[in-house]
Amino acid sequence: VKVKVSKTGKRSLFLHKKPIVTEEIFEFKDGEISSINVINYINFNSQLFINNRLKLRSWVDDNYPELNGFLYKQTPKAAKDYLKAIKLYQLKSD
Repeated sequence: VKVKVSKTGKRSLFLHKKPIVTEEIFEFKDGEISSINVINYINFNSQLFINNRLKLRSWVDDNYPELNGFLYKQTPKAAKDYLKAIKLYQLKSD
């Protein structure tokens, strides 16, 4: 199934400043999704995303090193740490 996906989560909006829009292919096996492949980035500024992620990571390294590791770990704790890092970063910017 070919779909258009708009991602508007806190992480995406923080790093990209607007929704990330992609075209993706969902493949199914036995009635369940077996794979998802991005085939086209309709609205994605990779340089903005990467620069904002680098700024966040550097700031966290300097100010909240106990939150390190949230970028690549796929755990509930890492997800919470990511959101906490974003919140703390935004508070310092206000």
